[in-house]
Amino acid sequence: MENKTQLSTEHPELQNIDRDKRNKKIFIYSAIGIGVVGVVLAIVFTVRHFGSKAQDEAIGKADIAYLTANDSVSQAKAMEQYKAVADAGSYEANERAQLYVAADFYQKGKYKEALEYLDKPSVSSDIIEAAIYSLKGDCHVNLKEYDEAFENYDEAIESADNNPVLTPFILKKKANLYHEQKKYGEEFECYETIRRDFPGAIPEVEKYYERAKKLAGK
Repeated sequence: MENKTQLSTEHPELQNIDRDKRNKKIFIYSAIGIGVVGVVLAIVFTVRHFGSKAQDEAIGKADIAYLTANDSVSQAKAMEQYKAVADAGSYEANERAQLYVAADFYQKGKYKEALEYLDKPSVSSDIIEAAIYSLKGDCHVNLKEYDEAFENYDEAIESADNNPVLTPFILKKKANLYHEQKKYGEEFECYETIRRDFPGAIPEVEKYYERAKKLAGK
């Protein structure tokens, strides 16, 4: 499933875009998505990149290359530019590139490589941190490292701090994993929390809640 965030190309020079307005639109759009990569790719654009002028310029060129890419070859070249920035330092521009590269590795099924890049950033935003932990959890699920996945999901929930978009989204991930492990009591608790604290946040939550309730013998 393709989850890459598509941004407007009306303004080819990213530095001239009103980032606050653009970020708001991207985040609202991401809220209706169901893939964590889509959420991460949207949220990473909220990271402002001050610091090294050279790195700011490098990621700006990568942004333009990605926005104007019209086929898989040019997209791959743009991602190589992001990777070069990601490996070049620890300024905010580098950290934003690291998150983008991690999400790209995830989409390609390269979960260990994604985790390597998710371990690099030291972000100050709780929302971005929550998205990072959530994606880490997804990587561990795909690697069948379930204890680590639950740990990351719990860290994501803590960082999200009752954010009405991310918290129920991550709780649903925990519920899905509990269901696969036939831990129906824990699954029921996740849906009960979503239903009580975040009404309307997850489509068809009542159906999943009733299923878990029945399986848990509640």
